Amino acid sequence: MIVMPATGRFYPRNLLEGVADFFAQDRRPFRLLAQDEQQLTIDLNHPWARCAGNFQARVIEPLSGYAEHGGRCIDLGEELTSRGPGMQAAHE
Repeated sequence: MIVMPATGRFYPRNLLEGVADFFAQDRRPFRLLAQDEQQLTIDLNHPWARCAGNFQARVIEPLSGYAEHGGRCIDLGEELTSRGPGMQAAHE
């Protein structure tokens, strides 16, 4: 598929496959800031990087029992923000 990049839009990083440090499974977003015939200028920051945020949590009910996750650590902040929030913000 041919993608015609539009300045200010978000794209998945896997479109940059073949460039150092990018790979086909990486679906995290990047924003296209500028472009010309020779190069693209991109922003790899999280879409909320320029916004202030405040999250609050409340325990509704403790989980019963103990579940083994094999040492997996769940980053709640990342889980809440890694799949789209912030991408609706318009580019300056």
